[in-house]
Amino acid sequence: MRLMAAPVAASIMLAACGGSNEEVSSSYTEQQSVVAESIAFDDKECAAQRLPIALVLKNNGSEATRSVSWHFAVNRVNHSDNLTGLDMGTPFTDANRRTDRIIEPGESFKVCSSAPRIEGYAPDSKELEYRVILDTK
Repeated sequence: MRLMAAPVAASIMLAACGGSNEEVSSSYTEQQSVVAESIAFDDKECAAQRLPIALVLKNNGSEATRSVSWHFAVNRVNHSDNLTGLDMGTPFTDANRRTDRIIEPGESFKVCSSAPRIEGYAPDSKELEYRVILDTK
C-alpha cells in the first residue's frame, strides 16, 4: 500500500489504499504542525471499539495541540472524483473524527475513527484511496 502526504494550506492530506499501512512519504509546510502519519484498517483495538480506522497523528510543530479534527476524502484508485462529497471547506462536526487529546511536539498519537460511507465499497477496499483532511487547534 502507498501512503503519502501532500501540502495543503492549513491541513494535510494522506493518501492510503485499503489494508494495513506500509510506508509514509510526507511533505508539509511550516503551517502544518500536525500530520497524518499513517492510516490502517487492521487495528484490533479500533475494531473492538467498532471504529474501523486507526489513524496515527504526529505533531511536528513547536507547540502542543488542543484538539485535532479530521475527515476523509475518498476516491477510487487512479480516479479523481471524491466519493464522500467532503473537502477542505466541509465543517468538522463528526464526534468520531475529533480528539481533544493534547499532542506534545514530536509526539505521535493513535486515534480510532469512524469510516465514511461509500456506497458499493467496504471501507477497507483496495480499490479506494483515502486522503485525511486535518484541522488543528
